[in-house]
Amino acid sequence: MSTYYQKKGNLSYLATTQDLIEDLGAAAITLYTEDTDYPKANLQTQPMADTCRITTPWKIRLDFGAAINPRAWFFLNHNILGGNWTIKSYDAAWAAPHQTRTVTYREFDTKYYYRDWDARQLWELNFSMCTRKDGAAYLELGKLMVGHNLNFFSRNYSPGMGRGRGHNVLHQETEFGVEWAYVKQGPINNFHFSFNPTIKETFLDEMIAFHDAVDGGGFPFVMVPDNDGSSEVYYMKAQDMIGWEEAFQRGLVRNLELDCREMSRGAVQTA
Repeated sequence: MSTYYQKKGNLSYLATTQDLIEDLGAAAITLYTEDTDYPKANLQTQPMADTCRITTPWKIRLDFGAAINPRAWFFLNHNILGGNWTIKSYDAAWAAPHQTRTVTYREFDTKYYYRDWDARQLWELNFSMCTRKDGAAYLELGKLMVGHNLNFFSRNYSPGMGRGRGHNVLHQETEFGVEWAYVKQGPINNFHFSFNPTIKETFLDEMIAFHDAVDGGGFPFVMVPDNDGSSEVYYMKAQDMIGWEEAFQRGLVRNLELDCREMSRGAVQTA
């Protein structure tokens, strides 16, 4: 996998198996005003609708147990309406911040990528400058993901990215034609990535490694269409199978396609 290769327009991803938050012990995450009905453990679960809620002083502190340089940060399914927040690294005993960086707000799902952190064990997220939707007295966050780095595909995708938008709706109809509709989820973003043509060697290995890392549609992942040129980030699941055509003895791959469906966002499971 070409982890440090980066080119504008190239896809990149972070699998949940690479998430540094998911396996942290309870003592490593500190919320000063945790809502016990929406606990900090929900920051580590994969369903985005299982949210964590905090109030003043609007801080989350993380102790990774060892000095790390976490380049990739993802704040998923949050209720922030506006205002940027900060990521701070600390030396021992939470002295003055060693480094401070500002995260630019994006609705629902926000990413932050920075290559030049100094490795530190202690990190703080400060949301005190943010406003919340509907004037909520709490900050809500469905999932926090942190990675040492993104995984960048070494070949660009062509002709590009197909998009779709839909809802997951159950329809019930009686024999007399009376119908009820129950909206389970929506709106849902769907994405279709096509790679055609490209050299078989390396790229196909990267795509198979990605598909194995997420067990097809078994586990969600964060997909970033263009890390340098866009703020877009999507928490999705892939289809269970990828397929492609190979040109005999020429080392070319055609019509390699990947379909993904976004996980629920903007929705919260009631405690």
